[in-house]
Amino acid sequence: MIPGSLKNLLEWTVGNADLSDKPVAYVNVAYEGRGEAAVATLRTVLGYVGAELVEAACGRITVLQSSVGPDGLVADADARTRLNAAARALATHAARQVEPATTVRLEN
Repeated sequence: MIPGSLKNLLEWTVGNADLSDKPVAYVNVAYEGRGEAAVATLRTVLGYVGAELVEAACGRITVLQSSVGPDGLVADADARTRLNAAARALATHAARQVEPATTVRLEN
């Protein structure tokens, strides 16, 4: 249900645990009523690889072909705002996960 290239990428992360305990999110940009099976499969695979799904950053933000400008950027202001909010939610969550650096002083 997910594109083969994405599936292959995710399968490669299983062997070395690249996504294990890492915050991840998805955005379904398909038209309403499409892509639910792909999202369900993706959620299952992300569970298999031990990724931490950040629900606040996940969801559907429909981006129609007509919403993409000739430069390849999303021209629709509402879609851009919602995409930015999803990215910020993921970044905020990831920033909370980073432990502060500690200094260790070794003396002879």
